[in-house]
Amino acid sequence: LPIHVHVAEGPEDQEHTFSLYDQRILERFHRAGLMIQNSLYAHCIHTTASERALIKDTKGYIVVNCQSNINNGVGFPEWKKFNDEGTNLLMGNDGYGFNLCHDARFMILCPHYVHRDPAASYSGDLTRSLFGSNYDLATSAFGVNLGTIREGSSADFIILNYRSPTEITAENFMDHFFFGICDNISVSDAFVAGERILAEGRPARIDEDVIYKEARRLFKAFEKRF
Repeated sequence: LPIHVHVAEGPEDQEHTFSLYDQRILERFHRAGLMIQNSLYAHCIHTTASERALIKDTKGYIVVNCQSNINNGVGFPEWKKFNDEGTNLLMGNDGYGFNLCHDARFMILCPHYVHRDPAASYSGDLTRSLFGSNYDLATSAFGVNLGTIREGSSADFIILNYRSPTEITAENFMDHFFFGICDNISVSDAFVAGERILAEGRPARIDEDVIYKEARRLFKAFEKRF
């Protein structure tokens, strides 16, 4: 089975491993035979190029979580370098909120600050992750074709409320996403395997009000125990 592990989010992770095993984290994983195809390596901020080459060679994925990294004060992943090295790169958020639009913004804007260069990254740099690696992994993990609208793919898609005063094309979609959709993302409908599960902003198969009422009741009991 593939592994899913956080790697070198902070420098102390490498220091601790090296002091005990005289090897860096991913070198140790590789020696133990853990690095197999479709494994997920979160963060990888304090890794070397040779370590990341092990991920590439074993067909794994690096998952960057930029908002979470900044919140924890551990540094910022040089994700463009990861891309240039040919490693499969995914965008995640490590549980820091639930709106990946914010993570997309952090991914694009933080390299401007780190490198003091507004041309260090732009919205198009996310295309390979959002419409490539993320869907490749999901397709492999769930055993259905995801991420494309064509015959043979699962009919999984969302419809966004987004009115644009300018034309939307394949070439400029990421700019629309970054500068328009992300500002106020609004999903009106969602389909899974062709079934409409969100209809005009409301769940189609469940009573949302009943679930929220029960959640508040359960939380009170949890709060007492906690």
